[in-house]
Amino acid sequence: MELDYTQVSHFMHDNPEPSVAMQRLRDWLAPFGEAPFIMHLPGEPLELILDHMAQLNPTSVYLLFGGTRGGGGHVVVCKGGKIEWNPSWTDEPLIGPGAGDVWQVMVLGRV
Repeated sequence: MELDYTQVSHFMHDNPEPSVAMQRLRDWLAPFGEAPFIMHLPGEPLELILDHMAQLNPTSVYLLFGGTRGGGGHVVVCKGGKIEWNPSWTDEPLIGPGAGDVWQVMVLGRV
């Protein structure tokens, strides 16, 4: 999917339950023949997670879910070992793992 970030819906715009946001994402991806796949990584420092992802697939785009200074959950768009876009309205950065002391990495795959 060669889309600009501005062409992608914000599935959490109204702060719904996670299951609602995931269904919105699946519905949006379906016409593209894509589906989300999620893996959990242990609560290591952000730099180690980005380094790991850079070594694993340096050109892959993925979503990284974690926690913020304010204690909330947040997601950023990454490529390889770099955060490419932070869709936060308040410029709140990811600083550590999310709930359960895990990072979630989402990639899209063909279905």
